[in-house]
Amino acid sequence: MSFKYFVNRERLILRIILAISLFMWGFQKITTPAMDAVYVKDFQQLIFLDPRLFLIIAGICQIIMAVGLIAGVYTRYIAAIYVFMGLMTFVVPGFFTIGNPYKFTYGLVMAGAGLSLMLTGAGFPSWDSKQMRQQRLQEVE
Repeated sequence: MSFKYFVNRERLILRIILAISLFMWGFQKITTPAMDAVYVKDFQQLIFLDPRLFLIIAGICQIIMAVGLIAGVYTRYIAAIYVFMGLMTFVVPGFFTIGNPYKFTYGLVMAGAGLSLMLTGAGFPSWDSKQMRQQRLQEVE
């Protein structure tokens, strides 16, 4: 297999990698009860619900977004939310996370990858590209 196969598939690869990351992040929120204490400590001013309920809702939303990324459905919107989530991982707890390079770089890489996908779109194959093709065909007719 040559690298020619992967030309024009870079956004698909990025979508799949981000979706796996997002899925694991959501799955961790749903299945790890110890995350309650971490979220209360870091995001106390943003959580208006019971922390466990908040984590379950957020985890389900992240899993749905991961499936949407793989299918390429509303990719730019999901990527924008992904950028926001990446920035929130180190902005809300405070910039003291710069002292914790793992947490800081993870959020920064998430935001950068999401921004890249947000600016370039879903690419081929995706539901978004299919919709755009159909829209262009209707405009021509």
